[in-house]
Amino acid sequence: MNSFVHKSLVVAAAVLLAASLSACDSKGSKSEKAKNITELYISKPAGQSVLLFNATEGKITREIKVGMLPHNFKLSLDASKFYVVLTGSQAIAELNTATGEVLRTFLTEPVPKIRADNSVIQGHIDKDAFSHTTCYDCHRAGSGGPTPAIVGSRPFGIVISKDGNTMYVSNGRSGNLSVIDIATGALKKLVPLPPSGTAREPTDIALLDDQLFVTLRPPLPSTAAGAVRRLDVDSLSVLSDTPTGANAGVILADAGSHQIYASNFETNTISRFDTKGALLQTVTVGSGPFGLRFLPEQKQMIVANYYANSISLINLADNQTQTIPLTFNGKIYANPTHVALDANRRTAYIVSSGTVGNLLTFDLQTQQVTRAVPIGSLPFDIMTVPK
Repeated sequence: MNSFVHKSLVVAAAVLLAASLSACDSKGSKSEKAKNITELYISKPAGQSVLLFNATEGKITREIKVGMLPHNFKLSLDASKFYVVLTGSQAIAELNTATGEVLRTFLTEPVPKIRADNSVIQGHIDKDAFSHTTCYDCHRAGSGGPTPAIVGSRPFGIVISKDGNTMYVSNGRSGNLSVIDIATGALKKLVPLPPSGTAREPTDIALLDDQLFVTLRPPLPSTAAGAVRRLDVDSLSVLSDTPTGANAGVILADAGSHQIYASNFETNTISRFDTKGALLQTVTVGSGPFGLRFLPEQKQMIVANYYANSISLINLADNQTQTIPLTFNGKIYANPTHVALDANRRTAYIVSSGTVGNLLTFDLQTQQVTRAVPIGSLPFDIMTVPK
């Protein structure tokens, strides 16, 4: 073989080998980078959508249309799917966690045949609305479809049973609790929740020790007391009602300490209850407390103070509270609603739900906002995508 040709082949082989190794290194580094990327889902009621947000790069990567007024999220037990409550479409949307694809929808209450005045809803008959699984199929803003765009029972709170087979959803307008078979999406049962004093609108819902806990509030505006109701998870019978602050909005269960926390929007307090529904403590935080999240090892809680444009950090051992304004580069960020954490639980992501909505990155060690990214008006809930 000609020595020049031989040398050329050797050089070419070396180049190919180097390229191959480089490609492997590149793939490996990409894989490692992927592991370090934090992604978030954010509900956007004003956009009828859910946003997929790359928190590492600080940008929206996808917007998924789901229905009217998407609000609360709930992750499936195996984390392969997640659910978003379509408050304005009387439905739940099920999405693929990895891709954001909408897999299916199901109603939280049956499509009505008559109105409150007993008049027939002819449009539902003409369009066979009873075969649909979301009111969003017809009622949607800007589509030229039937009005109003926002309809139905106003579902809001959502929780999944311990075996992952059943979903419970609170419906604020109707006052009903929906019991849904997750495998089929069928409504198994609709349970009326009787008023507790003037509190008759169920808001959020949590599961703890084979009991359901539901927050109830009076129709707004009102400064009357709300209630935390305890239900047997099997019979759904009422076990107890305990008064809490006005406009009880969010409820959070702590399985480790077997306790329940409720945020009281109008009284600027967080209430703590035991598993029998007895009130243990009430802690004052910033004005308009809403979203709650446990911090590492559940020794602290972070509270989003909607009216105060701040967060509060509560030491759960002694109830000592620190309130921190949400400011960055001299600007105040308004109306925080919910909080999520990164995988290392060193960073909090806070939804600032003003008319110019932003996602705030908050360093839990320095206790400072380190970035603010515009994400469109009136975002609401937030969920970290599990790896």
